[in-house]
Amino acid sequence: NGGSNLVLKVFYEKGSYSHHGPNSKVQFFATPTKPRVAMTLSYDVRFDPNFDFRIGGKLPGLYGGLVNCSGGRHSDDCFSTRFMWRDNGDGEVYGYVPDQSHQLPGFCTRNICDPVKGFSFGRGSWRFQRGVWQTIAE
Repeated sequence: NGGSNLVLKVFYEKGSYSHHGPNSKVQFFATPTKPRVAMTLSYDVRFDPNFDFRIGGKLPGLYGGLVNCSGGRHSDDCFSTRFMWRDNGDGEVYGYVPDQSHQLPGFCTRNICDPVKGFSFGRGSWRFQRGVWQTIAE
């Protein structure tokens, strides 16, 4: 019962967790037709009724800028944001964004700001469910 009935099914082997190897991740790239001031990425996601959230994982998200902001690489010239789940399906948006000197006062009191590992927005404020389609947007 999700979306347009066009589904990309991704299968992870039991016990797989690494982001290295031939069958370890899924990604896609899309380029807007012209520069944008704001963007939204929205899609439906469904986890198997028996899905094990314990290890945690990341879902596709947005990125932009002149350089690559991921994998521990920070820059004031780029950003990346991805949905992520943690134990019990606790959700968050995980991101690399310009450092806190570029943010509003109180930004890091409401979020988890780690200068090495990235920023965590809304951790645990929602929970991914098993066996149902869920629309997510950032």
